[in-house]
Amino acid sequence: MATREFVAENVDEDGAAIPILDMRSPAEYRGEDQRGDLDRFGHVTGATNLNFVQSIDDEAGRLRTPEELETLWIDDAGLSPDETAVAYCQTAIRASVGWFVLDQFGFEDVRNYEGSWADWGTLSEDEGYYYTTGEDSGTIVDTFA
Repeated sequence: MATREFVAENVDEDGAAIPILDMRSPAEYRGEDQRGDLDRFGHVTGATNLNFVQSIDDEAGRLRTPEELETLWIDDAGLSPDETAVAYCQTAIRASVGWFVLDQFGFEDVRNYEGSWADWGTLSEDEGYYYTTGEDSGTIVDTFA
């Protein structure tokens, strides 16, 4: 698990020191889909959006093939198993898909941010909890969108 303190230690106003993966929809990531009674909407500064549904083969009703997942996560998202990575979503449920996939790829230190956006969206940049919002405010990986 990743705590809010762990995420904050790895994020500043310029970006993230480690891969932070936002597993929500692109609309949530940009702050357009505003879920919950929160103070702010968008994403953790420096996070990459990788909507969790891209990891699922809808027709087969299961995860995509290992080759497809490798294309999505390793090639297109640019992740490496020797990096610490943090996945989050709204309430840490969708992020568990990211945690599972990266664990299966042999990532030694992959974490699910327990509070996710339901927590981060209530915090303040004045206290070091940076966020970004709006169109063109980050990276969206849309391999299977």
